[in-house]
Amino acid sequence: MKTIRLYLLALLGVLLLSTARADAQAYDLAGGVRFGYPNSLSLKKSIGELSVLEATLGHRGSFLFYNRFNVGLAYQRLNPLDDVVEGLHWYWGAGGTVYFYNFNSGFGNDLNSIGFGAQGFFGLEYNFEDIPLNLTLDWVPTIVLGDDYFNRFQADTGGLGIRYIFGY
Repeated sequence: MKTIRLYLLALLGVLLLSTARADAQAYDLAGGVRFGYPNSLSLKKSIGELSVLEATLGHRGSFLFYNRFNVGLAYQRLNPLDDVVEGLHWYWGAGGTVYFYNFNSGFGNDLNSIGFGAQGFFGLEYNFEDIPLNLTLDWVPTIVLGDDYFNRFQADTGGLGIRYIFGY
């Protein structure tokens, strides 16, 4: 596990040192789903040539015993990798999220709570040339603050995003 973390940190370092730029963003608005931890609805809006805002509405849990819903907003900076694959970008960013927790053990010790998260975003994004589709694969490390039970660092968040590009 420590080896994987070292590789991820090394990859992050290389990506942050990259200075590649592109002429324009490939879309203005894209909406779809993110499969991962948590599963989410996602909307990405371009706010500049290589900058986007991503809004998410997610769920993590079992619907029977444990549920965590979240609403988040993040700024992401795109960095083209057109010299590798046309339409491919790596991105980094930061954002925040609000969590709404509900835990029902069935034994009377239920827990309802609200928490807040500070998130980092590191990922790859690909925009298809011939179809209005955007794919992302990312890691979203999160620091959660809130109820004592949920204060912690989460390294297991992120996922695969599939979005339709509007106005293609």
